Amino acid sequence: MAPLSDIVVVNILAQVGGLTQQGFGTPLILGYTPAWVERVRYYSDLAGIATDLGSTSPEYKCAQAVFGQTPRPERLAIGRGANKPTQRYKLSIVAVVANKDYVVRLNGVDYTINSGATPTNDSIAGAINTAISAACTAAGFTSSVIGAVGSQQVQVLGNAAGNWCSFGIPNAGMLPYLKAMQDHADPGISADLDAILLEDTAWYCLLTMYNSSACVQGAATWTQANERLYLAESQDSEIPTVSVGPATDIAKVLSVAGQERAPLIYHPVGSEFAAAAWAGRVLPLTPGSETWKFKTLSGVSAQSYTTTQANNIRNKRANFYYIAGRSITSEGTTPSTSLPFVDIVRFRDWLRVRLQENLFLLLADADKISFDDVGITKVLGVIRGVLEEARSNGAITPDFTVTVPKASAVNPVDKANRELKNVTFQVTYTGAVHKVVINGVITL
Repeated sequence: MAPLSDIVVVNILAQVGGLTQQGFGTPLILGYTPAWVERVRYYSDLAGIATDLGSTSPEYKCAQAVFGQTPRPERLAIGRGANKPTQRYKLSIVAVVANKDYVVRLNGVDYTINSGATPTNDSIAGAINTAISAACTAAGFTSSVIGAVGSQQVQVLGNAAGNWCSFGIPNAGMLPYLKAMQDHADPGISADLDAILLEDTAWYCLLTMYNSSACVQGAATWTQANERLYLAESQDSEIPTVSVGPATDIAKVLSVAGQERAPLIYHPVGSEFAAAAWAGRVLPLTPGSETWKFKTLSGVSAQSYTTTQANNIRNKRANFYYIAGRSITSEGTTPSTSLPFVDIVRFRDWLRVRLQENLFLLLADADKISFDDVGITKVLGVIRGVLEEARSNGAITPDFTVTVPKASAVNPVDKANRELKNVTFQVTYTGAVHKVVINGVITL
C-alpha cells in the first residue's frame, strides 16, 4: 500500500521560542557558605539547602524567611560570593539609667544585665560584653569593649571572613537606651554580583545578609546599574532615632541618591530576615497587581515605634514592620521620589522585558516580518497583547493607546536599515489606595 506521503506531505515545525522568560518572582540570596564551582543554584524547598549548606547556615535561615510566607515563591536562588565580608557590630549606650534592664540579642538569644544603682556608660558596656562573650566565641566571633573611657562601646567581630551572626537589640523598646549597627567594609559585592549575573540571569530580587552601610550601598549601586531589584535591610538604630536633616545612616544615603531599585526596610532584629520575608510574601504576586504595603510577614516581630521614630524612618523613605491592629509592612516606598513605590519599579521592569521578549519571538520565529503595513500591524498586535495582559493583571487602565507609523511614512533610511521607529504607547498605571481621607458634615 502506497504511503499517504506520496499524495499529501505535511511538514510540522515545532517552534520552541528559544527564549527563557525572565521571572520577576525569584529572589537570589548572596551567600558565602557555598563552596560549589558554579555561581548559582536554585532551590524549591529548604531540604535541598539543608543538604548542601546545613540547616544552621545563614543562607538556610534567610531562605526559611522567604519560604515561610503565604503565598511564597516557587523557588529561590543562592549565589556564591567569593569576596567574604568580615562582619562587625558595634553597640553603644544611649542613656545611662539606674536599675534598668538592658537587653541585647545574639543569634536569637536574649541577654539581660541590670545596670545597678550607680551605673556608668562603661559599666553597662562591660557587663554586656561579659554576658555575651562565651556565646560570641561559640559563634566564631570575639566580643570586646572598645573606645575612650566614659564612652565605651561593645564590639562583636568575626574571627574569620564569612563568619555570620546576628547581634543587636531585641525590639524597638530598647532604642532609647542602646544603639546597634553593622559597620564592616564592603569586600567586593559588585564583583561577586557581576560574576553571578554573567553565569545566570533568571533571578530578579537580590537579598543580602551582611548588612553594614557599606555593603548595602555597594549592593544598591550594583542593582541600580543592572536592572534588578534589591530589598535592602538595616538594623542601624540611627534610622529611627535620628531625624532626616542631620542623619548619615544608610536610609538617608539611599534616599539622597534616589536609588529606586533598593527599597530598604529597617528592623532591629537581623536574625528575623525581614527583607527576605517581605520578598517571599510579595514576589509571588504578578507585577502591577500588588502593593508592598499592608503585608503580614510570618516569623517577623512587629515593632511598636513612637510617632517620632516612625516619622524618621518614613522621612528617609525607608520602611518598617509595625503593629496597627494588625502586624503589617509600612509604605512600600523606594528611596526615590520619582519612582516612589516598589510596585511601580517592578511593573516597569516587567513591561520592558515582556515587550522585548515577545517582540524578539515575533521576529525570530518568522521567516520574515515584512516591512510593510502587514508586518507593522503584527508588531502592533504584539505590543497590544502585552498591554492587554498588563490590563488584565490590574496594572493599567483599559484606555491604553499604541501608535505605529504607516509603512509609507517611514524614513527611507530607516527602512533601508530595517529599523522600525516611532512606535509609541501610553498607559495609565492603576496604583493602589494607601490612605483614605473623609470629610463629613452632620446637619442638625
